[in-house]
Amino acid sequence: MIYPALLFCLEKDKQGEPNGLIVFALPSNQRPNENTHLYHAPLMNIYSNGVVCQGNATLPKKNTSITE
Repeated sequence: MIYPALLFCLEKDKQGEPNGLIVFALPSNQRPNENTHLYHAPLMNIYSNGVVCQGNATLPKKNTSITE
């Protein structure tokens, strides 16, 4: 199966802590802007509002990268 380009967003709570992951499909493989239409990602466990069902998994409290 060929998947469309995906847009991943990290949702944060009022204290700035990671709260959830949101994913949408994009109409093309180009950087989105404020006028880009977003579509439901063709993945499992994605709600209609783009929120990824995490089950009982917890997100790390600190954002890290491979270069750190």
